[in-house]
Amino acid sequence: MEYFTDKGRIYYEIKGEGEPILFLHGWGGSTVSFEGACNALSDSFRCISLDFYGFGRSGEVTGVYGIREYAEGVCALIGAIGAGRVNIVAHSFGGRAAIYIAALHPELVNKIILIDSAGIRPRRGLKYYYGVLSYKLKKRLGYDVSGCGSADYRALSDNMRAVFKYIVNEDLSRFLRFVRAETLILWGADDRETPLYMARKLKRKIAGSSLFVFPNGGHYSYIDNHNAFVASCKSFFGGADR
Repeated sequence: MEYFTDKGRIYYEIKGEGEPILFLHGWGGSTVSFEGACNALSDSFRCISLDFYGFGRSGEVTGVYGIREYAEGVCALIGAIGAGRVNIVAHSFGGRAAIYIAALHPELVNKIILIDSAGIRPRRGLKYYYGVLSYKLKKRLGYDVSGCGSADYRALSDNMRAVFKYIVNEDLSRFLRFVRAETLILWGADDRETPLYMARKLKRKIAGSSLFVFPNGGHYSYIDNHNAFVASCKSFFGGADR
């Protein structure tokens, strides 16, 4: 199904009936990212998944969007499909949108599960700053810098590269104290993309939140620990006995 906002087209899917759970995928993901979870939970919940602008089957971005544009698009979709207050399950980049929505639109949110969430400014070492300086110097001197950056970054369109650079530099720490929804934080102990110190900061800054660490999980800890993740969702959202 499709929904059109003033920023573009959002593709979304709905499976099952009952209390709604909205799934927000990570950067580069799509509705496929949570397909296994939706299949496992749709017998107890109304599972809503979407493709963010520029991903999956949603429309391309038409400008340099920040987390505000992405989150407001999600809010518009929640209203359009009559979901009311939703539970949110958000991974990585999707966690940024979840934090924004919970802080600025609390009337739309019931409970939240943040999985290996982005949104916390990372600790930067000398190697990082050396790399940035080296890139800027090479670019100024006219060297070819098309091979710089990760493979995922190089695969993006020019417009999406601008979106990526804008979003990864957005620190959402200032919003955390406004999150009042009951929040469960799930993390992989071996996550290298959003390290465990970020989970601990989220727990400190989001009042009343809980943290559980999967000892064998990486950045995709919900996939690495699928059965435990599904059980956590049912318990947290009240579907354990359904």
